[in-house]
Amino acid sequence: MHEVIYDGSFEGFFSVVFEVYNRKLKNVCIRKEAVETTSLFAEKITIHTDRIKAGRVLSRLEQIAGREGVKLFYVCYLSEKQ
Repeated sequence: MHEVIYDGSFEGFFSVVFEVYNRKLKNVCIRKEAVETTSLFAEKITIHTDRIKAGRVLSRLEQIAGREGVKLFYVCYLSEKQ
């Protein structure tokens, strides 16, 4: 299992998506830095936000889901903000 940690930003999440796909990681748990870990045996990987990689993922998402799909995805992301 891989526990992928990111900064909690929207671009950071898309950077994680890029890296998970690029590294062909399986059995992944994505969590924000601020959230305590619960897995003792997972390999921890920290992904730093990369705007270029995030932009590539966002462009592909827009191709697949359209602008409305991207908006809905962003609303879902914002719903988790505290």
